[in-house]
Amino acid sequence: MSYLSLFRMPTPMKITGRSSSITNAFINSIIPVLPPSEDDVKEALNVLKISKTDFQCVYCGDGATEWDHLRPLVKEQKPTGYISEIQNLVPSCGKCNQSKGNKNWFDWILSDAPKSPKTREVENLNLRIENLQAYESWRKPTKVNFEDIVGSELWTQHWDNWSQVLQVMTESQKLANEIKHIVACSQNTLSNINISSKNESNSATENNSNNFCDKEIEKVRKKLERWSKKPNQICCKILNKYLELNGDQQPITKNALQAALPELATFNSNFAQMKMISDKNHAKIFEVNNEIIEVWEPVRQLVAQYKREIGNGVNG
Repeated sequence: MSYLSLFRMPTPMKITGRSSSITNAFINSIIPVLPPSEDDVKEALNVLKISKTDFQCVYCGDGATEWDHLRPLVKEQKPTGYISEIQNLVPSCGKCNQSKGNKNWFDWILSDAPKSPKTREVENLNLRIENLQAYESWRKPTKVNFEDIVGSELWTQHWDNWSQVLQVMTESQKLANEIKHIVACSQNTLSNINISSKNESNSATENNSNNFCDKEIEKVRKKLERWSKKPNQICCKILNKYLELNGDQQPITKNALQAALPELATFNSNFAQMKMISDKNHAKIFEVNNEIIEVWEPVRQLVAQYKREIGNGVNG
C-alpha cells in the first residue's frame, strides 16, 4: 500500500464556504430566547415521559447533551418565526440533532436519513413519536412575523447588511484565489530545480489527472451547447434555475434550488450527476461547500458564457 493512500491533505479553506454560517448568525441573532422556569422544565419532561435523573434524547434514548428546536428556527435562509422557548425545545443527543437539522421532526424520524432513529433501528420508536406528538399539543408555540413587528425599514436594513457581508466575502474570495495562485506559481518556480528528480510514476499520475479534468471540461462545453438549444432537458432546467436564483450573487443551497423546481421528480439524481466526475455523469457543473452551491471553478467561464448566450435569447 502506498503511503500516499494513508495521507489525506487538509481540505482547502474558502471564505465563501462560511456563507451558511453567516446567514444563520444573522437569523439567530434576532430570535428571542425565553429562559424556562424550573416548573416549565419539569412539566416538559413529564409530557415527554423523561426522567430528570435519566436525561435522555427524546428521539433515540441515548444520553441527552443539548436542547433541540423541535420546529426549526431557520428554513431556506429565512426565519420561520419560531423562537427559543421551552415548548419548542426537546432534549436531544448531538447525533440526532445534527441528523435532523431543520427537517420536520416527524418526517425525519421515520426517514432513511443517515443516523436517523429509523436508520439506527431505535426501539419503541412508535412510543417516542406518540410522546413528541403529545408535546406538540402541550403548549402552543410562539410564532412571530419579524417584519410586521419591527417595520419594513429596519427589516430591510438588516438584510441589506447581510447582503453586503456576503458580497464582501465573495470579493474577498476572488482576491484570496488570486493570492493563492500567485503564491503557488512562485513555489513552482522555486522548485524547478527539483522537477527532474520527480519519478516517472508521479509525472504520469499528474498528467492523467490533468487529462481527466480536461476531458470533463470539454464534456461540459458540449453539454452547454446542447442545453442552450434544448432547454427542456432536466439538467438544463436545474442549471438555468440556479443561474436565475443566483442572479444577485446570493448563496443558494441545494434545498432552495430543489424547492424552486418542485416539478422535477428526479432532481436529486440529476443534481448528484452534475457535481461528480465520471464517464457516465451528465457533466460536472457544480460543487457544494457547506451546503452552498457553487459553479465548479474550471468551468466558470464556460457557464458565464452560456449565461450570456441564453440571456441574449438563445433559449427564447
